[in-house]
Amino acid sequence: MRVNFYFSSIFLFIILCLGLFSEVVGQCTGCNVTINGNNTHSLIQNGNVVCIQGNRTSAISFNNANNVTICIADGASLNADFNNLSGLSTINNFGNFTARASYNGSWTINNSGFLTLNFESLNSDKTINNSGTLTRTGNFTINGTLNSSGISSISGNMTVNGSGRVDNSGSVSVGGNYQSNGQTNSADGEISIVGNLTNNGSGVFSVASGSIGGNVTNNGNINIYGSLNIQGNLNMNSGANISAGDSDQFNYLFVNGDMTGAGCLSGSNGILFSNKFSSSSGGCRNGEVFIGLESGCLQVIDRSTGSETFERIYIFTCSTGWTIPGSSDGVEPFDEAEILIVAGGGGGGRGTSAGGGGAGGLIYVASDALPFGTEVPVIVGIGGEGSSNANNRGGQGSISRFLSYTAVGGGGGGSNGNERAGGSGGSGGGGANSNGSGGGRTLDQGSSGGNGNDSGGSNRSGGGGGGAGGSGQSPSNGNNNPGGNGGIGILNGISGSNIFFSGGGGGTGQEVAGIGGSGVGGNGNNNGPGGNGSTPGSAGGAGSSAGGGGANGIVIIRQSFRILPVEFLEVTASYIQNDRAAIISWATAKEWENSHFEVERSINNVANFEKIAEVEGVGYADDRSDYKFVDKNLPLLGATIYYRLKQVDFSGSYAYSKTVAVRIADVANPKGTWRAYPNPTVGESLKISLINGHQYHDEPLSFRLVHPTYMSPTFSAKSEQEMNDQLALLLPNVPKGVFVVEVLWGQNVEHLKVLRK
Repeated sequence: MRVNFYFSSIFLFIILCLGLFSEVVGQCTGCNVTINGNNTHSLIQNGNVVCIQGNRTSAISFNNANNVTICIADGASLNADFNNLSGLSTINNFGNFTARASYNGSWTINNSGFLTLNFESLNSDKTINNSGTLTRTGNFTINGTLNSSGISSISGNMTVNGSGRVDNSGSVSVGGNYQSNGQTNSADGEISIVGNLTNNGSGVFSVASGSIGGNVTNNGNINIYGSLNIQGNLNMNSGANISAGDSDQFNYLFVNGDMTGAGCLSGSNGILFSNKFSSSSGGCRNGEVFIGLESGCLQVIDRSTGSETFERIYIFTCSTGWTIPGSSDGVEPFDEAEILIVAGGGGGGRGTSAGGGGAGGLIYVASDALPFGTEVPVIVGIGGEGSSNANNRGGQGSISRFLSYTAVGGGGGGSNGNERAGGSGGSGGGGANSNGSGGGRTLDQGSSGGNGNDSGGSNRSGGGGGGAGGSGQSPSNGNNNPGGNGGIGILNGISGSNIFFSGGGGGTGQEVAGIGGSGVGGNGNNNGPGGNGSTPGSAGGAGSSAGGGGANGIVIIRQSFRILPVEFLEVTASYIQNDRAAIISWATAKEWENSHFEVERSINNVANFEKIAEVEGVGYADDRSDYKFVDKNLPLLGATIYYRLKQVDFSGSYAYSKTVAVRIADVANPKGTWRAYPNPTVGESLKISLINGHQYHDEPLSFRLVHPTYMSPTFSAKSEQEMNDQLALLLPNVPKGVFVVEVLWGQNVEHLKVLRK
């Protein structure tokens, strides 16, 4: 029930005048006992709040008290034994605290300062909430809960047992090995492990940004919400999974050593890119999992086309995610893009009358508009393996994909044994022997493979694989019984050099082997393995001992750019914790007809940018110009804030800078419906912010300020912003000391205690 406003005012005023509020020490409130340095202190009782200021190193006697809360003030230091403490409830650390033991009770440590752990195990009924800096020298075992939004550093080994849990949205570094038997949730954070990672069957290891310096043994589930880089080997035992965790972004797995085991890579919940795959040891792939060759998939080439224009060529040699560039860094695209997409070539068959592989499908788009600023997958196909068994045809190449275009991998060449027909694909593989027919093609992407041939008796020969520009040849009935030649490729200069792409592989005959199409498809070989495809999408040739491998595909985009009137030298963002403000700084190298910059902001994503400020430009300049904007209107709760600049010319045309970001912490642990900050305040600024939307439903607001020597009138406001505007006018009138902001809405009232220094 709502308290009578008049009597509530008198009650608050009397309490303040009598000084019955508990003492405030720095950021510590409600202090029953205050300890200043190594001085003696009052008797501590059950349920007391004990506040520490100064530097305390001598033991504290707790008189067998239970349910005790300890608060270490900002600037204070506590490194002391706790004697006769029956039960600890909470430690709130804003200063420098060395925890010497795993204290009695089901306690919680809330750290926003510097916390040093001198105990080795966090028991199952203990919790550490770290938003500051946590360090542990030595090993650390977690059976309880570690919530870290700050920096946590363990110099030794770290073990998370079945009852343990790590929730990390900040940074965790481990100097030794990491063993996960429980829950490690770092889907919004960074984990760096110098040694090995072992994720056991009951373990779930989720990470947004992870670096493992040693080997990884996975018997459970690893979920990647960004990237995981493994410097050593990865062993994926049967039943284990590494999965893409986020469908709204691309997820990457890099393994610098060997990848082994029969575990699975899963792209069922998003796209997963991996540079390796354990196919030889029985590994499996589910969903959208794409295998690349290396982490550096993209090569960018700039070619001048005039004093104010140039071409930029993007060459993708393996699968990756890509944010399509638009107007940024002083340039903007001014024409539609030219696109070439080539799939992986097929592998050649095995035998003395085997077929060559079919070339990867090729799609050429002379002009198409790109969705600038959009992150898209660029899929580059892998070439099919040459056959190592005469009963199996060569492997099929895999697809390449960009936007709505999908090029189909080339078909494998037929072998002497059971699989004599060439495989269908972008281009068809060549048929083997007398009964082997050439594989079919995908319309407008490639050509059919040549058929096998029987010229009588034992004289047989395989057909050539189809090329993107022509069909594979069927062998003639000549005396030499030659294998068929591969189909020709297609000449294209989109990369800046004229290259034949997607040539077919040559087949084998009894006496003479066929040659690869356009000199880039793999040649057939009657006396050994067939040749490999040598340019993107080209197929492997057949061989008597093994087929040649198809070449990987490629995706190439060529875009024309215009140099903009403004050239950005730098754009940075930084967070000033004491002022709770973000500073966005930028500099230009030159300006021409630059009207102004619009500062845009988005909270926790890059999809909802809004204009928050406008900064006037210099207009015309040949030298460096520096700019700065301070964003003081930050959200109360912790978030990642993204900023970008919209540069606008006098003509109204505009371009965007790159996007930069800052991470801000919570003002405090959220309790209640409203929060006053900064608290304490020096009287220059104070805001009231909603922290619990479930308790407020846009009702009209009223508020007033109550101090032992001052009481404001009651003011009405229609919104939080209007209340803060009025509060800014009142604050200079409030004397120093503790005062209360009384906020009323609907049938609710809340009193926010504030210290003005």
